[in-house]
Amino acid sequence: MVTTSVSRESEATTQQTEVIVKLLLSGGHQYTLVLKSDAPLLRSLLGTILSRVQGTGSRTLFQIPLEAGRVSICFSSDDLVAVTTEPPVFVRPNDDQPQTEEASAS
Repeated sequence: MVTTSVSRESEATTQQTEVIVKLLLSGGHQYTLVLKSDAPLLRSLLGTILSRVQGTGSRTLFQIPLEAGRVSICFSSDDLVAVTTEPPVFVRPNDDQPQTEEASAS
C-alpha cells in the first residue's frame, strides 16, 4: 500500500482541520464521514486510489465505524470507486513518498 501524508498549505502544521469525506463504492453506495486532515484512515483511502492508478495496489479490507460507533461498514479496497473531500484534498505522487495537500480556498 502506498503511504500518503496530508498537509495544509495555508495553516501551521500543528493544526488539524476536519475533512468531510464521501466514499463512493461499487454498486452506487455512498457513505460520508468526517476525519481529521492527518487521520491515518484518510491517508489509507487516498493511498488506495493512488496505488490503483500506479498499478501497485493490493487488496485491503476497510472496517470503518459510523454513527458514533453504533454501525460499521466493511468493504474491500476493490469496491472503493472514488473519494470526495471537502475541503479538496489532492494526492501528489513523488518518487519517495506521495504527498497529499489540501487546496487553499481561493
